[in-house]
Amino acid sequence: MEKKKEFSKYLENFMRKNGYNLEQISRETGIPVATIGHYKTGRRTPKNDFIDKFVSGFNLSSQEKNEITMAIAIDRTPEVIKDNILELKNVKPIKLMEVPLFSSVSAGLGRETIAEPIDFISIPKTAGNNVVAILVQGNSMEDTILDGSIVVVNTELMPEIGEIGVFLTKGSDHADGLVKRLKYKNGEYVLESDNKEYEDLRIENSDITAYGKVIQIINNTTKRRKDPLMSYIDKLDMNEREMIESMLKGLIEKKKETK
Repeated sequence: MEKKKEFSKYLENFMRKNGYNLEQISRETGIPVATIGHYKTGRRTPKNDFIDKFVSGFNLSSQEKNEITMAIAIDRTPEVIKDNILELKNVKPIKLMEVPLFSSVSAGLGRETIAEPIDFISIPKTAGNNVVAILVQGNSMEDTILDGSIVVVNTELMPEIGEIGVFLTKGSDHADGLVKRLKYKNGEYVLESDNKEYEDLRIENSDITAYGKVIQIINNTTKRRKDPLMSYIDKLDMNEREMIESMLKGLIEKKKETK
């Protein structure tokens, strides 16, 4: 059975609620009775000029005009897109909360004497109460967490095996704290980097303690790792680049001669 059009449902309800018939709608809008009948059955979709005539004829509010405009817009929309639009009517707005952003794990967990947030970010309230955001520096967790990205940490949750957490050490090594993946290998717990260029850190004698679980990663895709040489070249102007290019060509030619 074909779905009833949105404006057809609106018009039918409007006429029933106010006791209007097709002739009265026609008289107030200047649109033929037969055309109004087609709108009511859904055989035809009203044109834009009908909206103004209908709103003016019955002295409707701007809110009612918006409702009519939306109904007609939906009726003109392809079915695949329309289904998604109608579903959005039932979606509740997401409530947000502000959480502090810190420059390191140790600052975010209050382990520094002076630990002021460097900024605040908004995240969904569903993240929990004891939540902080931490700026990640370094490429040890690429490509999962990029250099310069932000991780949201719930300090009430602890990472399980295979999950990413934040960790602090008792010694001077890694004084700023760590963002790593907790793993169990060869009978012992280790902190693993997603970047395989880094070695695992063994957890022994309680030197490393978990202080929270990463529940969200906000990656800064503009800071994907690139060749350091290219980073330097990007900062040069055109004349400087040409000079560097000439020097590189000379070095390459010299290398060829020595072979």
